[in-house]
Amino acid sequence: MDTFTNSGLPWDDYGALRDENLGAYVPDDETLRAVAFVDKGGTSKTTSLAHMGVVADQELGLDTLLIALDGKQNDLATHFGIEGDDLDAATRWPTIAQAFAPNIDQIDERLRSEGDTDDGVLADLAVPTGEGPDLIPASEELDGVDKSLSDIDDPAERYSFLDDFLSQYVDDQYDLVLIDVPGSTSNVAANALWATKHVFTPVRPSPLDTKQAAKIRAEINEKRERHDFLSDLELTMVVLSQVSSQTKAGRYFLDQFREAFPVELSPVPVRDSQAVINAQLERETLFAHDSD
Repeated sequence: MDTFTNSGLPWDDYGALRDENLGAYVPDDETLRAVAFVDKGGTSKTTSLAHMGVVADQELGLDTLLIALDGKQNDLATHFGIEGDDLDAATRWPTIAQAFAPNIDQIDERLRSEGDTDDGVLADLAVPTGEGPDLIPASEELDGVDKSLSDIDDPAERYSFLDDFLSQYVDDQYDLVLIDVPGSTSNVAANALWATKHVFTPVRPSPLDTKQAAKIRAEINEKRERHDFLSDLELTMVVLSQVSSQTKAGRYFLDQFREAFPVELSPVPVRDSQAVINAQLERETLFAHDSD
């Protein structure tokens, strides 16, 4: 992805970035990829990912696909109001679980021969969010997928299914893929880590946990050292959530995390805002809520 990272784009000037069509810098047969991963809930992980996807698609010109791998929860789908009958329709066979199937090629060929488009399996998986990005919802079948992956002894085979799926069916359709996974390092989550190599971590700072920043770095290092296939895993972005830079505590946490993550830390935290909750109640992001 050198054509993107070495493009000379004004990365430190968001206003200037909005004037660019970043999608033009992404090769047609590749995607930018990142996974939102943190080992506990309550950090605004899914909310942050949803908003990042909308910004990337609507303001930065990146055709964006969101993928949910959180099994029964499907919080990302709920965030965009895809629930009830709509979710049932979106998670009929095939589902994201088929991305981990050895016969995905045959499934794709069957759908192409039976369908009205030439998009194959991707056309049946991805649904519009109504705010720009498309979404592949999670599936309850992922629990069974995780167990079946445990029966594969070769790590290179066990953890490469999602990477192969994205490379074969997604890369030529989208510029950016953002993946939401549960906190535990399951076989499915490990597939997402391998497929993306870039980790986005939202953090809700705690005044009682003075080693919080160090733990984040240590967790990424532990995964790199423990698994050869994750040797190039990279902590790409850390975002503080439910923090205000206008408060003493907020400024303290920002200073603490800037020292620990001088490159990775997002310059602006996600504030603890009632507007975010109001938007969630309406099953939309803040961007759609503000425009209502």
